[in-house]
Amino acid sequence: MTRYFVRFVDNLCIVELALSAAIACLIGMLVFASAVTRYFFSIPLGFTDELVTLSSVLSSLFAMPYAARAGKNISLDFLTSRLSAEMQSNFHRIALMATILVVGIFAFYSLEDISYSLHYREVSEVNEIPIAPIKVLSLIALTSFELALISNLLTGEFLTPWPNDHYSQNEPRK
Repeated sequence: MTRYFVRFVDNLCIVELALSAAIACLIGMLVFASAVTRYFFSIPLGFTDELVTLSSVLSSLFAMPYAARAGKNISLDFLTSRLSAEMQSNFHRIALMATILVVGIFAFYSLEDISYSLHYREVSEVNEIPIAPIKVLSLIALTSFELALISNLLTGEFLTPWPNDHYSQNEPRK
């Protein structure tokens, strides 16, 4: 059962990484289109700045599950590196459980925020872009991040989908 869950989470992380890359391409196209219209017509696209900002946040959120599963996150180990391997492993598990708890609480309270946005038809301040779809996508990304953390906690291993990934934390440090 755990093997199927981990495989599902790994595939979900890769799909969301591709989605993050697609959003980054969309950001590039929006900025390019705005620059072209500003240069040729002296009228920039008015919604570009706000949409690029929201898209950047979404792209980062959709890349988080892969980063967590692949072990590409930032870690401060100058204190824990002095501990024994068993203590480091225990500390890592405790930190993962605390992170799962905090992200879960944040995701739970974002449900209330999404219902508020849907009920009052909340829009952005500048161009009146609907906020609820952005919040729903953010919740999906947070849920995937939560699943990736749970997968790390269950297996104690990181995802390494690329055969030439030489910078994985699975390898010992030199």
